[in-house]
Parts: sequence; C-alpha cells; structure tokens
Amino acid sequence: MKLTTYWISICGDAVDFARKEKDRADYNQMCKSLPYNLEQNMTDKLGVLDILIEQNVIAEAGGKLRLIDKDLSFLNDHLSDGSSDAWRLLERQPKGSEIAKKFDDELRKAIGLTGENFVYDQIRNILPSDKIDQLEHISKRDDTVGYDISSPKIDSDGPVYLEVKTSIRPGAFNFYLSRNEYEVSQKESDKWYVILVKIEDKIPKILGFIKAETLYGITPVDRDLNISRWQSVAIVAKQEWIHKGLPI
Repeated sequence: MKLTTYWISICGDAVDFARKEKDRADYNQMCKSLPYNLEQNMTDKLGVLDILIEQNVIAEAGGKLRLIDKDLSFLNDHLSDGSSDAWRLLERQPKGSEIAKKFDDELRKAIGLTGENFVYDQIRNILPSDKIDQLEHISKRDDTVGYDISSPKIDSDGPVYLEVKTSIRPGAFNFYLSRNEYEVSQKESDKWYVILVKIEDKIPKILGFIKAETLYGITPVDRDLNISRWQSVAIVAKQEWIHKGLPI
C-alpha cells in the first residue's frame, strides 16, 4: 500500500532513527519533546513508525529499530509524482549511500514521456485547426533524431524542433543533454529549443524554453577525438536562460 502524502511528510525522523538503529524508546521520547504543531502532531509522529513497521520498511526487535528498505523504495511512487516531501526525505539521507541511486530506465522513460505528452497536448490545444496535422511526436517513432516534437508555428511558416526535458525534483532544474541532441541543436539553431517541464504532486507545468544558442560553449571540449568523445552532459538551467511560454 502506498503511504499518503501526509504520512510521507512526517516519517523522516522514524526513518533516520531506524537507519541509525536507535531504540524505539528514544524515538518516542523525541516525539514527545517536540513543540506543539497542528500540522504534525505527536500522536501521528508516533503512529507513522507503526505504519512503516507494518509495511516492512522498518523492523523492530527487542525495542531496537532497523531499516529494512535501505533504498527507500517505498518512496518511488511519490518521487515519480514529484512529491517535494519525498525528495526532501531522500536527500536528507547520508551522502554517497545507495539510496541516492538513480531511477531505473523504465521509470525515467515514463517520466520523460509524461512531459512530452503534456507539451504535445498543450501545443495541440493552441494550434489553428488547419495546422494540427503538421504537429508530430517524433520520439514515439524515432528517439535518435535529436528532438522529441516537431511543431508548426502559429503565425508563420516553418517547423520548430522541441526537445522536452522533464524534472520531478524540487529546486533547480537539472537535465542531461546528449551529444546528438547538442549537435542537432547547433545545426538547427534557429528552430531548435529545450522545453522544461516540472512535475510536482502529479501536476506537470511548462517552466519555459531555452534557445539552442544558449547551449553553445557550455558543453565539454573533446581534447582528442581519436581517444574519446563526450556523450552526454549534465546541465543546471540558469533562470536567466529560461524564456516563458512555448516558442511557437
């Protein structure tokens, strides 16, 4: 059973106590010493530990707590929904631990497809009816082209090429750019754009777009093409790069 958002928001201390293999009595005492809080009351803080034990996230033996789900896989659904509480809980765990693992490929693809479908639908809703047949979700038939969506412009001729990047993490927008995407962006720099989509609590939102010209000069430099070539680069989107809306 998936925990509700509320229980996720208050389970961090229980997880931390179990990871450190502390006594339940210590956890109980900590809860009772917390200042009064309408949103996170003491009874619920005590109760969430029992819920985590019932769901085999935490084990208790002889009054001592132990974390069973060391990868915190019980958070996966919440993370993919963009729950800020789930991400905060994941990120407060020890640096370098296994729980800092990346999502598996299948989940990453599902998140990416959610963002692409959202952008496609948003464009379809604003295009003139006589141009809708020019809108194409390219990556559904070929993910090697260097962009995900080809769209006509609303008020002029010629397509724009849209590479959709979707994030479910709170805070700064981080995304990976492949070498192929970068090379296509520079070849088609007058019509290629990155579209940024943020999903939070299952709700996708278009933050805006980044122009191809912005990416020039921020990618790695190949020192010797005969030895190695960079294949992908992690980029943190700066606020000043982001233009509001869609470039159509």
